[in-house]
Amino acid sequence: MKINNCTSTIPTGSARWKTRAQNQFRGLLLSVAALFGAGIMAHASNILVNPGFESSPIFASGSWSQHASETWSMASAAAADPTSIKLVHAGANGLWMQGLYGNGQPPPQTSYAAQDLACIPGNTYTADAWFSAYTLCTNHIGGDDGSLHIVAGDNWGGSGLYQQDGTGNEDGWVEVMFFNSGNVLLADYKSPIIDPTTVGIAVDTQPVSSTYFGTLPLQTNAIGNISLAWIDCQVTNQYDVTTVTPNTDPSPNAPGGTTQVITSTLGAGQYITAPAGAVRVEFRINLYQAAYEGGAPFWDDATLNQVGGPSASVIGNISPDGTHFFNGANTNFTFNVTSAASGGAPLPTNSTSSIGIVVNGVNQAGSLQFSGPSTNLAVTLPGLASNSLYTVSVSVTNSVGLVSSKTLSFDTFPTNVFIVSAEDYDFTNGQFIQNPIPTSAPAANSYFGTAGVLGVDMSTYGGTGTLPGGASQLVRSDNHVAMQKADDIQLPLYAAQNDVNVYNVQIAYNNGGNWENYTRNYPTGNYLVYLRYNNPTAGNIESLNLLTSGYGTAIQTTNRLGQFTGAATGAGYAWGPLTDAFGNKVILNLPAGQNTLQLLSGNGAGAGGIANFVDFILVPTGTSGFPPVINNLSPDNVNPPVNGNIFLNVTNITFSVSSADSTVASNNIHALVNGVDLISGATFTGNNTSWNVSLPCPQNQLITLVITAQDATGLSNSISETFDTFSQNNLMIEGVDFDFNGGQFIDNPVPTGDTVGNEAANSYFDGGINKTNAAVFNVDYDGTYDGEGGAQGPYRPLDNGVACQPNPGDFLRSIFNNSQVAGGVAVDHNLGYWNGGQWVNYTRTFPANSYNVYGRLAGGNGPFNNTTLALVTAGRGTTTQTTQLLGSFADASPAGWNTWHWIPMRNTNGVLATVSLGGVQTLKATSGNNLNVHFFMFVPSATAQPTHLTASVSGGLLHISFATQNGHSYTVYYSTSLGAGASWQQLGSPVSGNGSVQSVTDNITGLARFYRVATQ
Repeated sequence: MKINNCTSTIPTGSARWKTRAQNQFRGLLLSVAALFGAGIMAHASNILVNPGFESSPIFASGSWSQHASETWSMASAAAADPTSIKLVHAGANGLWMQGLYGNGQPPPQTSYAAQDLACIPGNTYTADAWFSAYTLCTNHIGGDDGSLHIVAGDNWGGSGLYQQDGTGNEDGWVEVMFFNSGNVLLADYKSPIIDPTTVGIAVDTQPVSSTYFGTLPLQTNAIGNISLAWIDCQVTNQYDVTTVTPNTDPSPNAPGGTTQVITSTLGAGQYITAPAGAVRVEFRINLYQAAYEGGAPFWDDATLNQVGGPSASVIGNISPDGTHFFNGANTNFTFNVTSAASGGAPLPTNSTSSIGIVVNGVNQAGSLQFSGPSTNLAVTLPGLASNSLYTVSVSVTNSVGLVSSKTLSFDTFPTNVFIVSAEDYDFTNGQFIQNPIPTSAPAANSYFGTAGVLGVDMSTYGGTGTLPGGASQLVRSDNHVAMQKADDIQLPLYAAQNDVNVYNVQIAYNNGGNWENYTRNYPTGNYLVYLRYNNPTAGNIESLNLLTSGYGTAIQTTNRLGQFTGAATGAGYAWGPLTDAFGNKVILNLPAGQNTLQLLSGNGAGAGGIANFVDFILVPTGTSGFPPVINNLSPDNVNPPVNGNIFLNVTNITFSVSSADSTVASNNIHALVNGVDLISGATFTGNNTSWNVSLPCPQNQLITLVITAQDATGLSNSISETFDTFSQNNLMIEGVDFDFNGGQFIDNPVPTGDTVGNEAANSYFDGGINKTNAAVFNVDYDGTYDGEGGAQGPYRPLDNGVACQPNPGDFLRSIFNNSQVAGGVAVDHNLGYWNGGQWVNYTRTFPANSYNVYGRLAGGNGPFNNTTLALVTAGRGTTTQTTQLLGSFADASPAGWNTWHWIPMRNTNGVLATVSLGGVQTLKATSGNNLNVHFFMFVPSATAQPTHLTASVSGGLLHISFATQNGHSYTVYYSTSLGAGASWQQLGSPVSGNGSVQSVTDNITGLARFYRVATQ
């Protein structure tokens, strides 16, 4: 191959360096574009939403979705590129990506931006997107090689080309995939893979110069930054779907080649075609990273042109459409449903009965109003409430069965909200600007260029103010608070400046303990407070404090007003209300005059802070009353600590309900435990303005608790939490304790240390006491090397292709606390790198019982499902085994490789599975995705047999007796009457089942009483 050597030194003006070979490459691109363009039919249309990435935010429901274990790894080009001239193909924006750092998921991995659309077999398409990258940028772009970085505080900069190292490549490509209704991949098409061999190498050195070794044409902009001329990456290669596996490199130039096989390449007049059984087409822009290779690709102007066949109907003309704040003037939600087809196909129609709408989780299809023909319906949902947040999902199924949907979020806040931007914290010892104007340079009434005083106006990074590596500050000049451009909807005041360098800024790298002071003459009266934020992990907290003394000094005292609790927003943004610890909205009423509000990252007690925040607003509450307050909840697991608060010892659930504006009848308070209202067994004390409530807590269960309360005016509130009351006496099988020596096993294995010398006869560690217990491949397990490397660990060193990782970071169970071994406490482990299709067998002697099974599982690569547990019915210890499916595990919201969730095993109907086990039996666990396994727990089924009561008198007491089962709790209630108005009171304490007949006693009063027993 001929290598071209091009050298440039800045300043260079706008000169370009071309060679004959580069011009030939450009000619080839033009020829290819012409070839494919000739085959496009006149009625082809781009069915992607926001294909040029012009609308912000890029990642929004009904548009692009982000799939990456580190959500900051892709954003709009305008947000990621700090230069005054952005690297975009057309328009003002594009998509930037970078490789990952292995936080939450080890490499290799593929991250991607995607859109999903409905299709039917036979639909035809063309697809492409445009690619470029900097060979030289004098400002730091996330993912660049940092070759111009010399000293701390400089602008870094360098090359953003894909790179290769001894581990492998960083690559990119465009892809179109077709799936059936079971989410099985049916067909896969890709563009040529853009890899390090394709893009070449740029060597950037100080003083600022660049030498390019490659064959692609370059372009230099007016400020001297050099990039690849934009490349049109057309999707032309069809792949054998049996060779397409997640997180593998499709590049033929990868070290060792690729396992993905191209079966055909589209020619003139040939199209991407939806195969038989296809119901969904997915368009992707991908970035593969073998390990930690560099690369900062830019993409723009994506197309998925439908050339032929009927399309899903278009949901358009939406209002409010989620692209603007402060929609208080809107009292209706409106949209159009328009039929679409290409290539001469007839237009489908739309029945009003096939249009659905869900508003904040409630189906409101019955409230829709329609007008117009069935190919162009106008739809109205009346009755939007003011001062509210809405998430609306619209779905349409047209006459050929194609489904389209859109989900969007918007507010109905008024325009007169009081806004405080994140970057506008105090400066020079408490100085502030009452009504600041955002600017791109220092100016009167602007915070631009002002400096806060560390420890007085703000405090960051343990009081040092030292920004983390890779962080920088915008707008302000103190260099103590990390900031980034927020890829969010522009605030109206910012958009009104008509300055591309004025934009929403978010405070980022928001470590726990960081705080900023915001002094203003805040409006008086009652206000709700909302924080605008971006946050990858649910449960993070930002506290709002009121400064009570020490204004303008380094010695300050504060009063905590409430907290903002972050949801997992991915790459998107959300409004979060100021609440108390139990989720009740807090009403802010500040005294007249100057006040200082403080945003504190975390809750001051160990909880982490919200990752990024943009602003907070004060919204007038109006004259309406406030809903009941639900408080003092115990157990309190509303905001659980990561991997904490499990195996809780809870006898009763207690809470309070109060109202300052109305009354709450006890029959308007409900407590749903796993969907069943248990309030009839509750005890109430107090009155209809302030109730204290207590009800028995079910035992040995995973509990979802929803408490609701409604006052006399119809205002309601709810609070929910999930917790468990599992017993540590339940049978548990560690993920790493799978069979060995062809079906051999250990009942009740003893935990040991993790170093040589801790081997034991009844332990799986290190092959047992004689170091000879090794799992047999395809008999006891099926594992292959797919990234374990050194992660295989010392726990099972004889078993190739499995990762037994120590110290998973989960709650440490008593068996490990209480097992003293040489060198200290026994070491807990998890089974890691457990990729799709791999399986392990667990043989044990099970006590005869019916069980519900829970996996303690973790994942860092998005939702996982179809991880199964099966009973080996024949062939244990051989290579020929028959199995019976027992159920499967799925987690729609995994939060990281070491963030452990209870995942119940469900049957094929999605219901909690109950399985009967007894004696020596073998269970086969098979991974459906890439996930980690800590342990499986077998809980005696909570579905108890009918309980019959008997009564007897002894010793002057009435004895109420009943048969019990292991793993269940029994609570007896009595009433003096029967019927709808009967009041049932608890008799004694709940009784734990032990397999025998047990009883509770009651005094003999001479009055008639009726008894019943509730079983959990």
